[in-house]
Amino acid sequence: MHAIQQGAVTILSSHFDASLALNDVKNTSHYLPKESQPMRELVEGYQRDLIEHALSQNGGVWAKAAEFLQMDRGNLYRMGKKLGINK
Repeated sequence: MHAIQQGAVTILSSHFDASLALNDVKNTSHYLPKESQPMRELVEGYQRDLIEHALSQNGGVWAKAAEFLQMDRGNLYRMGKKLGINK
């Protein structure tokens, strides 16, 4: 948006709000471990966070969370149960 407002031909990093980029890194850096960890644990942690986010965005309704994640409701529920999500 800043680039368009300034009539720029090329979009540069200066056109972006720097605070957004820093917050994105802070919010996702725990998904990128500094030390070796089993891939399965990392993926399951991400899946758990994603399902919990989808549930919170959809008032705790599993069917709506499944639609939000574009997956079958039964598969989402089974995955949530496997990951210990009991909302």
